Amino acid sequence: PKGAVISRGALAADIDALARAWQWTSADTLVHGLPLFHVHGLVLGLLGSLRVGNRFVHTGKPTPQAYASGAAAGGTLFFGVPTVWSRVVADAESARALSSARLLVSGSAALPVPVFTRLAELTGHAPVERYGCTETLITVSTRADGERRPGSVGLPLEGMQTRLIGEDGSLVVHDGETIGRLQVRTPTL
Repeated sequence: PKGAVISRGALAADIDALARAWQWTSADTLVHGLPLFHVHGLVLGLLGSLRVGNRFVHTGKPTPQAYASGAAAGGTLFFGVPTVWSRVVADAESARALSSARLLVSGSAALPVPVFTRLAELTGHAPVERYGCTETLITVSTRADGERRPGSVGLPLEGMQTRLIGEDGSLVVHDGETIGRLQVRTPTL
């Protein structure tokens, strides 16, 4: 396990920025079955729900049937990783049960385009993708009210700054094709 010292202020700022980006409120019911030992499960899921004040349903295991049960229990916001969403789309009946959701969120790795497309077809919701890591928390995300495009994790969250640099340290052209290294600056709290 890695240890990254993150201040309470940084946790609060990140959760608040996500709440604004995802229109996450106390009226939501968050459903997920992700482990509670990493950023997506613990910080976003459990601590996020405590901060926002919404109902929290942990499915125990992230199975398609458990997520469908979460939908039946009034789930509006669902968190998953690509492996979970791949299993959900393989079970069309369980996937269709998520059509009552308000937002499906994918993170921790890139969501394969076929999974993104099939999830949108079965549920009527294009998933929101986000990017982050243990050391920086979540820095980039698509918005609840913004464009959701397969293969895109969106824009920097409020208070975050990002840039791409080349091997020589110069800024990389933002053309959607040039490869560079991502540099991130988060709020200092």
